[in-house]
Amino acid sequence: MDGLPDIDNFNCKDEILKIPPILWNFIFRICSTDNEEKVLKKSQFNWNLHYSEPLFNIFRMMPRLYILSCIFHLQNSQCVQPLHLLCTDIADKFSNSSSTFLSINARLGAGISKDSLRRYITNRCRELEKKQRYIFSDSFIVASFDNLDKNQAYSVVCAGKDRSGFHGTTIQTVVPKPSQKMNMFDDSNLISNLNHVNQTSIEHDISEVPNSRDRKLEKGIIQKLVNPDDKFGLPQVKKQNKFSDMSPSDLKETAAEISEWDEFYRSVTKYGFSKNFFKKENIVLPGIKTFFSIPVESTEKSDFSSVAILDETADSKDTVLKVLNILYDKFQVGQLTNYVIVVGDGKSYDHLIKLKSEYGEQMDWVLAYPGDWHILKNVLPIFVKIYFDAGLRQLATKHHHGATLKVLTECSKFAVTHRFFIQAWEAVMRHQVKSFFEYKSCESPYDIQISDLILNIISDMSLDEEEDEVCKTDVWEKVCEKKKEIFTFFTDDLLEEYKTWRHENSSVNQTFAFWDNFVHLDFMAYLGLFFSIRSRNWHLRNVSLKKITCLFHAFDRQNYQRLIPYHLADLHTFPEPVIQHFTAGCFSVSISGKHLYSVALDEAHEMEINLKSKNALNSFSQSSLANLTFYLPYRAKTLHNLKSELQLEREEGLYQREGTMSYVKNAEKTVCEYMSNLETSSLFDINCNEHLHHIFTRTETDHEQTDSLINYRKYGEEDMANYLKCFLFRTYETAGKPPSRKRRNLKTFAPIKITIHKQKKEIKDQNTVISCLRKKIAFSKHSGNAVKDLDQFLQLPRALCDAEGIPEKGQKATAANVFKNIYSDAFLLQVPKAPVSSKTTVIIDGMFIINTSPLASHQTFGDYGDFLFNRWIIKYYNQYTANEVHLLFDDPNRNGVSPKDIERTRRNTVVQEPVVRTCISSDTPLLSNWRNFIAVRHQKRLLVNFLSEYFLSLSLTYFSTNQCCFVTAGGFDDDRKDRAISILKGQVVDYDLASGNHEEADTRVWLHASVTTADQVIIYSPDTDVFFIGLPLVSDLNKTVYVQLRDSPYNNSFLSMDKLVKCITLNDSLLQGN
Repeated sequence: MDGLPDIDNFNCKDEILKIPPILWNFIFRICSTDNEEKVLKKSQFNWNLHYSEPLFNIFRMMPRLYILSCIFHLQNSQCVQPLHLLCTDIADKFSNSSSTFLSINARLGAGISKDSLRRYITNRCRELEKKQRYIFSDSFIVASFDNLDKNQAYSVVCAGKDRSGFHGTTIQTVVPKPSQKMNMFDDSNLISNLNHVNQTSIEHDISEVPNSRDRKLEKGIIQKLVNPDDKFGLPQVKKQNKFSDMSPSDLKETAAEISEWDEFYRSVTKYGFSKNFFKKENIVLPGIKTFFSIPVESTEKSDFSSVAILDETADSKDTVLKVLNILYDKFQVGQLTNYVIVVGDGKSYDHLIKLKSEYGEQMDWVLAYPGDWHILKNVLPIFVKIYFDAGLRQLATKHHHGATLKVLTECSKFAVTHRFFIQAWEAVMRHQVKSFFEYKSCESPYDIQISDLILNIISDMSLDEEEDEVCKTDVWEKVCEKKKEIFTFFTDDLLEEYKTWRHENSSVNQTFAFWDNFVHLDFMAYLGLFFSIRSRNWHLRNVSLKKITCLFHAFDRQNYQRLIPYHLADLHTFPEPVIQHFTAGCFSVSISGKHLYSVALDEAHEMEINLKSKNALNSFSQSSLANLTFYLPYRAKTLHNLKSELQLEREEGLYQREGTMSYVKNAEKTVCEYMSNLETSSLFDINCNEHLHHIFTRTETDHEQTDSLINYRKYGEEDMANYLKCFLFRTYETAGKPPSRKRRNLKTFAPIKITIHKQKKEIKDQNTVISCLRKKIAFSKHSGNAVKDLDQFLQLPRALCDAEGIPEKGQKATAANVFKNIYSDAFLLQVPKAPVSSKTTVIIDGMFIINTSPLASHQTFGDYGDFLFNRWIIKYYNQYTANEVHLLFDDPNRNGVSPKDIERTRRNTVVQEPVVRTCISSDTPLLSNWRNFIAVRHQKRLLVNFLSEYFLSLSLTYFSTNQCCFVTAGGFDDDRKDRAISILKGQVVDYDLASGNHEEADTRVWLHASVTTADQVIIYSPDTDVFFIGLPLVSDLNKTVYVQLRDSPYNNSFLSMDKLVKCITLNDSLLQGN
């Protein structure tokens, strides 16, 4: 291979000019048609100049070029002919890399061999890897990652000879608006320095990419994607609550947001008025999105880049860590930038903020952002629950059938459900507008001036009254272009009168109020979020999100009821330049370049890298994925360019479909059919039953349904306010005790569903009973005994063990939940502030901290030990100004046979690998698979030994001048096996009072809690065993003890052992002897 032809910018005219003129003219003449010969004779033909027709005909020129390419390829079969290389690359893509097909293609001379193509791709990937080694730009960049599902049961795209599945992760970056430069980031806090990466040297390296005979990328390039070796540095002490200086008032709607909402609301209301009046004049107008997109305006297109494709699921904490490590390396955090916006769906965003909480300031460079498109998708099921069975089902069943109706019922496809609700909402709104103007005609004469102005517009356009004429595209486009003039007809006084009429009827008619809420609040907020994304309106996005959030709380959407308030609060911590870029529209991206057709960041991820990867993905090996990471965008660009060259690529995108005459007519027809059905209902009928009822069946709701459907927003706002005060901002007054919060399970018109889990459980129970009866009958026949005589006692009590004798473990968790429900006063969100004169001891169950996986920046066990010491020991010391910090480990199998051995044996069967470490020191390299490493008990014990020694050495330095005493026990296997070792004022001394031969840290923590001289003891252990063991001991300790059960970015959970014992003693009838 003598060179690397650039096939992504292939141009037929340019390639023709590279051919000797005489040869080109010869081929042109011998392949010319009679018409071409006639044209040629009329022109000035010169054998020394390239001849082409006056009108360049690609359909005639490309075959001639291919003939010449075949001649050159036959003369020299090396990969130097761009057209043959291009044809083979496209054949490889559409044949799923079929070796047989490419071999036949090469033998026929129609392309190059597969080996040559592999060599070309490898060399091209080396070149692209050097270009994409670092991500730097003078524009605002956003990164995103998401799942990539191919050949899964739920995946539409299927390919591959064995149809094997792939469930991986894709990472991409996008420049939302290339014109938005980074000069807004020039502040004193930014470490950005482009001199760290010399652009000239990078370009020099690119020019020196050697052509090789290799068919695979080097392992080093693949490893950078599989196991990135970036470095974050050591974590700092984590802040207890990053929102401690905020209050719920900070999430109120701002003046700018209210202004945008009012403008949006007025425009949408006037749109409903316009559709009502133009329908009377037989003028068909398009749907709301197309209506506001005319006149057509352009918006700045976004630039997309592929970063990596990983063979790991994105719904995993370890994968999210790997994604962040790759982005850290690519963005050169600390050198080229100081922070990176990372976008993910709901689950990925949850992982991001939990990792930021776990790793503290080390992750401060990550600015987590939830995908707006996924938020939209998760609002629709709430609407289905509230409104579908309240009357919209009748519209759906009358006009939709089969698969479409099933999609609407299950809310399984966003596009279909979104379109249905848009059209149903428009029908309901127009029906209300019609009722309003009918009311006006009764009470006062209709303002004829409005109708005259509309008729004047129609007469100016010289329209005919026939439907085919008035629905022409150019007609309603002219009407839409004059929407500002049309909107002036509907004055503020008219809108105020409309509002008053609505409020008066809503106050006396519950059904009117219910559907009015749908039109003007619930769906209007959804529509606002949708339009904010499409129009890049940041303030409209935020105000719509704030109006929607309470719905997630009211209807128990556990993930988003936490994530959205957290996100809204987190925006206040974002750097000001980032918010300025978002305000400029960089929170959404444009693929088409058309106004009102922008998409959300997570939506663009699906439309760009995920879609292209599914089309190009044929093999799932690491080398193939690495090749695809670099070559995929290049191949996509190549294919698009070739299709454009061959005039196969349509200039119009899919967005044009919504502007076609057929689409507009069908959409209007559907809305009109919905409205005709609503005419037979009691919707907005002020003379009907004032109680809430079904608009078609007239069935009244019971008291619980009425309360739920009328007050769900009030309940949602109450729950959200409690969440903000008690969990997010923690401003609650009563010692961190939150109000009780249970699932509301609000009742709507929808029938109560029997969950799949419950159905499966019932079927399983039935099968178990049938199986037992069959076995009993069979044994009765075999033994000759009556069935009634076969009942017998089990050897082990079933309350403690299952049929195999394995101890039951679920009872502890059940008992803990019972305690939490009955004695909620004992469960706190934070530890009450202790008096200044008191002493505090923190005791940490060390077996939990080693479950934190190392980062890629941790190369050795010493790096990992430093991280854990800062993350746990220093954090708790600073957080509680602790006088003592105790770190305790298990010391298993030291006292002979134990019931715990059964559980250990069960766990050992899960994962066991050969022992690969006989000793661990601070310089020992970390293993790649941490979970498998600690699953081997011998290796876990070596880790515990190392951490015990290493923490002592770190404490000697850190606590040399402090009054804190560090104590560790359970982690030694030498002569200190039974001893507790402490560091006090820079000296290593025995902590004699805490010496003991405990096997489990669960019991050892209570020994240390009893001997410490502190007034307040805080025990960190998520294991429920700890507080159950301590229940009979707390009353004799004469000190306040708290057990921390959860450490989360959303909320911490503490159990006051003193309060729990007190509650049980006072309230439990068993302890009272009754």
